[in-house]
Amino acid sequence: MNYIIIEKADGKWDVRKKGSMTDSASNLPSKQAALATAKGFIGSNQGHIWIKSWNGFEEVISVNC
Repeated sequence: MNYIIIEKADGKWDVRKKGSMTDSASNLPSKQAALATAKGFIGSNQGHIWIKSWNGFEEVISVNC
């Protein structure tokens, strides 16, 4: 299971399953809240979280791998 967290221009964060056009969660107040939400969606499965910040910085985090 793979998720992307995306920082928006207003500083809020969205969580989206990779490959989906629909947000699983939106307008989260912080990067930490978005990470916790994505990790909750992954649960005990293995996956990765892609982080895309407003300034274009990208990072990938492995979960339970």
